[in-house]
Amino acid sequence: MIERQRRAIVWDTIERIAFQPKDPSGWLKKFGVSLDRFWQTQNGDVQITENGFDAWFLNVACEYEVEARDKYSVSIINAKSDRKLSWSLHVDSSYCSKSSLVVVPGVYPTPHVANDLRGDVTAVLDGMLFHPCNHCHGEDMELTMNLASTSLSSHEVRVGGGIENAFVFLTHLRFQFCLLNEELRNTEKTRLIELFTKAIKDKRHSVPAKEILNLKR
Repeated sequence: MIERQRRAIVWDTIERIAFQPKDPSGWLKKFGVSLDRFWQTQNGDVQITENGFDAWFLNVACEYEVEARDKYSVSIINAKSDRKLSWSLHVDSSYCSKSSLVVVPGVYPTPHVANDLRGDVTAVLDGMLFHPCNHCHGEDMELTMNLASTSLSSHEVRVGGGIENAFVFLTHLRFQFCLLNEELRNTEKTRLIELFTKAIKDKRHSVPAKEILNLKR
């Protein structure tokens, strides 16, 4: 099986087992709880609302409305910009897209598990969460950090377009807004790569939000 086919299966599998929650509202609550823990901010630096968050250390607020996995909207509001609205995304599954026309049946090929699976998972998570093919940088959105201790610039924020799954997008945004240090980002990348490599290897049917978002409960 060629590389593109393997990676299509990996992408489809990760979305199916991790980002199609049976309890969307419960998933979103866990997402909110995970933010300041992952970003390692101080009390009050991140305010969680029912449909968004206010990240003081980034000078931004994010509002989202999730009607379904493939129908949602997200707005990022910049407190420092004259434009106020920095970025907005609307996904509506009632219209056709290239990705919606592709269905990849089957499971990851056993002969490739030992040598290729981790590399395929890494490549897929790069495109899905860490560095989407289509993206805009934080500097294009005029994002400015409100902390002097960060070692990363707003260029390291890559907000992806064309992400049709709401839960994928929010997980991606959680990673992108982690700007305190590169080590924290790299640790999270490694954790998710290992999590999904093992989940596919073990042929798991689901990966709950607490594992994806690294919550103890």
